[in-house]
Amino acid sequence: MSRRKAFIFGIYGQDGYYLSKLLLGHDYEIVGTFHKSNYHKQSKFEEIGIETNICDIRDKDRVSQLLSKFNPHEVYNLAGISSVVDSWYDPTPYIETNSIGVLNILNALTDKSLNLGSARFFQASSSEMFGDTGLIPANEDRYMAPRSPYAVSKLVSHQFIGMYREKYNCFLTSGILFNHESPLRNQNFLSKKITTGVVKVLKGESEKIMLGNLEIRRDWSFAGDIVQAAWSMLQQPVPMDYVLASGESKTVQNFVEVAFDYVGIKNWRRHVQVNEKLIRSNEAKIVEGNPAKARINLNWKPRYSFEDMIKVLIDDELKNQVK
Repeated sequence: MSRRKAFIFGIYGQDGYYLSKLLLGHDYEIVGTFHKSNYHKQSKFEEIGIETNICDIRDKDRVSQLLSKFNPHEVYNLAGISSVVDSWYDPTPYIETNSIGVLNILNALTDKSLNLGSARFFQASSSEMFGDTGLIPANEDRYMAPRSPYAVSKLVSHQFIGMYREKYNCFLTSGILFNHESPLRNQNFLSKKITTGVVKVLKGESEKIMLGNLEIRRDWSFAGDIVQAAWSMLQQPVPMDYVLASGESKTVQNFVEVAFDYVGIKNWRRHVQVNEKLIRSNEAKIVEGNPAKARINLNWKPRYSFEDMIKVLIDDELKNQVK
C-alpha cells in the first residue's frame, strides 16, 4: 500500500515542525515549502527525508506547479504573515499573502485540469478573527469582528474556504487557532519575551521585563497539541471548521506568575515593568475559545495544561543558557 502524501505550505514555522514530526510518525511522505528568507533551514528538513521547496503562495503559478507535481492526499497551509502590530503599518502584504495566497491554493485544488480534487485541505485560521470574545467563549458560529488588518486578512481566507467548500463540494477545512506556543517561537511573541526575560532575571543578566497590559486574557495551548487536532480534522468523514483552543483563558499576569514561580522567584513584581507604549488602544481584552465541537467530533483535548506549557518553554530557555 502506498504511503500517504502531505504537502505543507510554510513548513519552517513552529506548527510546521510539530506537524512534520506527527506526520512522520504516521509514515507520511512529506513535501514542504518555505519562504526564501528561510533557506538556511532547508538542510535540517532534508536530513530527515522531507523535500522542501521555495514558494511564495502569492505566486499562483508556482503554487499550482508544486501541488500538481506532488499530487498530495493532504494539504496544510501554515504559511502567512502573523504580526498584529505590524499589519497596521502596511496592511497590503497581509491581504496579498493571507487572503490572496490562500485563494491561489484553493483555485489550484479546485482546478479540474490539475486533478487535485481528492486532496483534503487544512487552513490555519486565527482567533484574531473574533476580536474580543468577552466572557462568552467563542465557538465556530460566533460573530466575527476583527480588530486589525491581520485579522481581516485571515477572515477573508476563512470565508473563501467556506464558499469554495459549498460550491465545489471539496474537503476544505479551517482550524481556528487560538494562542499556541512552543520553544520555537521567536522573540516577537509575548510568550518568548516572558520566558526569555524570566531566565535572564534568574541568571542575573537582567533586572526587568518590559511588558504591556498584564490584564488581557488569552487562551493558550501547546503547539504540538494544536497540530494533532489539525491532522485529526483531515481524517474525518465530513469537512468542518473547528475552534482549536484550551477552553480557558489566562491573563498575561497569570503567565508571568507561573513562569517566575517555576524558577523559584516568588516576588515577580520586582522584575516586571509595564510600559505604556506596549499597550495597544484597540487590543482585545479577552480572547477565549470553546472547543466543545473538537472534543466531541475529534475526541481531542490539549494534553499540556497552561502550567505544563510554560514549564516546557522555561526548560528550553534554561537548556539553551547552558550551551
